Amino acid sequence: MRKFSIFLTLLLIASGTAVTQASSASTVQISFVMMNPQTKANVGSGIQVSIYPINHPQQRTDLRTDANGVVTFTPDQERYGLDWYCGPCNAPARRSGATAYLIQPKSDGTFEVLSMADEPVVQNSDGAWILTTEIQKPAKSNSPWKLMSPQPDLGGSARLMFLLTNGKVMVQTSNGGVESRQKWWLLTPDINGNYDTGTWEQAPSPKDYNPTTYSGAILHDGNLMVFGGEQNANDAGVVTNGTNICQIYNVATNSWTQIAPPNNGQGDWRALMGPNAALADGRILIGASPDGSNANESMLYDPITNSWALTGLNKVSENNEAGFTLLQNNKILTTQQPRGTLGSGTTIAEIYDPATGLWSSAGETNALFNFVEVGPALGLRNGNVLQTGALGENGLYNPTTNSWSVVPPLTKLKNGLQLVAQDNEAAILPNGNILTITATYIHSTISGNGIAPGRSMAPARYEEYDWRTNSWIDLPEGLLSVPSWGGPNMTFFLPLPNGQIMISEGGGIQFFTGTGSPEASWAPVVTSVSSKDLAPKTQYTISGKQLSGLTQGLHWGDEWQAATNYPLVRIVNNASHHVFYATTSGISSTSITPMVPSTFNMTIGSDVESGPSKLYVIATGIESLPTDVTISGGSNKFAEEKAAAELKAAAELKAAAELKAAAELKAKQEAGAKAAALKKTTITCVKGKLAKKVTAVKPVCSAGYKKK
Repeated sequence: MRKFSIFLTLLLIASGTAVTQASSASTVQISFVMMNPQTKANVGSGIQVSIYPINHPQQRTDLRTDANGVVTFTPDQERYGLDWYCGPCNAPARRSGATAYLIQPKSDGTFEVLSMADEPVVQNSDGAWILTTEIQKPAKSNSPWKLMSPQPDLGGSARLMFLLTNGKVMVQTSNGGVESRQKWWLLTPDINGNYDTGTWEQAPSPKDYNPTTYSGAILHDGNLMVFGGEQNANDAGVVTNGTNICQIYNVATNSWTQIAPPNNGQGDWRALMGPNAALADGRILIGASPDGSNANESMLYDPITNSWALTGLNKVSENNEAGFTLLQNNKILTTQQPRGTLGSGTTIAEIYDPATGLWSSAGETNALFNFVEVGPALGLRNGNVLQTGALGENGLYNPTTNSWSVVPPLTKLKNGLQLVAQDNEAAILPNGNILTITATYIHSTISGNGIAPGRSMAPARYEEYDWRTNSWIDLPEGLLSVPSWGGPNMTFFLPLPNGQIMISEGGGIQFFTGTGSPEASWAPVVTSVSSKDLAPKTQYTISGKQLSGLTQGLHWGDEWQAATNYPLVRIVNNASHHVFYATTSGISSTSITPMVPSTFNMTIGSDVESGPSKLYVIATGIESLPTDVTISGGSNKFAEEKAAAELKAAAELKAAAELKAAAELKAKQEAGAKAAALKKTTITCVKGKLAKKVTAVKPVCSAGYKKK
């Protein structure tokens, strides 16, 4: 990929004269000159530049460049962020933007400027700041990233993704507008099981439910439940803040059904905006948190009775900006401040026990994980939980000892800014590590207790937590968003059955493949299949241990949940090696307890090819050992195509042989004719009493002689 830079020149001027220090008697104006890296000239007029105080990012000042590509701003003595986007600066068909910058006052009255892309910020000979960023770096041959090919045209940016129990991926998209705000799509892997070259089809949309910042969970019957949202658009395009709509998508019928919300949507349940998790027994735990309240109660949804029940009333901490994480002991972990104290003090941790419906202490975290937002808390395959913090502090929870240990902070940039994980995604890799996406978080104050309001600023960076060494690995940049554009908030992960992580970001889709291999003890164990002879549209039962894996697979801080701890079935035909997925249902347990026994049902489709095959049970990207099965009554497409190809090859071979024989006969005949034509004969020529013989191909008597 081509490499180029955007330059942004910052001038501090007072009364038309460039200065580097403010004085109490003068007003400091900061001028920004935007340069087009392609033309090496300023961008000219009309480019928007947004400047906002970190303390109140909603109070944005939107400026437009003049004919010389300049905007001028008069700051107060506080921190500011700066964003800008230059369409004419970008190469065709390339997603790119411009770096976010931090402008902050120093104690001596001067300002310093820091690049969120961690590029050095220096001054030229005139004292002007030169801000640069690398728009896009070339991909390396050993890159863990792979783009979907071709990039899908889904009519909007892909957002939350769910792995369905038939191996397909459901994706919600948003076009950013009001009307037709969201669409829903299904991605089917190709015949070889590859998702990056799979096929798309539009799915039906739930009536009047086009949510943003919501969650979902796979139910034990194999269907998908989605619920709530911080915003919702009805089918007429009317957007409201907060919704308690709950919908269930039926995988078999490709249709939606709306169900009643908890408490019929009354009181603290007027909107579902809080934490949630699917319990091992199939119930869904949702915490009340409407409109940023400090509510602490929760509701349990029972899919069997289609009813809600109040629970967890003794919870000390509030649900607002908290997350729920399923543990290997089937309990739920949450971290948050005490009610009404969000943004101050040390985080407390609590454990919910589904057996009693009560919360208890999960020990002292000795860290501040929640601050306006919270980072993901995802369980490792050894049972511990990695909790990433919104301010850079991270912790590791051990359920066995009910205690916390320290995880090193994420990477610190060269300019001193700290990467943090807040309001972002994390996914488990087959090697047991955790993939996450981070950004810098800037506070409104330069000093103090570190709990002042702030803002997460682009660019986002991918990090990998190594569970064996308790350390962070800096990962190469992805192939979609440029280093200078896109924070983590709208980047979504999904662990796939093939071990890859599917990532939607900035309107595109890419795939991450980690290094290493899973440990054998992490794999699902199949103990029995009700029949080894399988037919389409017939239900079979599979029994085994840890069939839902050892981790939720996926976690977002407080919303956007789409966990993958449930079994999938992959069938590979022995002859063609083609890959097919059965549809799973009737899951007895989605516990992530090691070697816990469970059962589930599966049904294969009529597209599954007939013949000897291998069956695998997959959980969070790790497959079981194969079970030999035989498919009868399925698709004979491959066998028919193979037979047709063999008949065609035989016919072509026969035709070629006949053509060769005919050619050889013709050549022989021509050779015979040619030989006959070249055969010499002898004649006798006479002249009076004289006679002589003449031998030639065409003998002719010489003058005066006649042929006898």
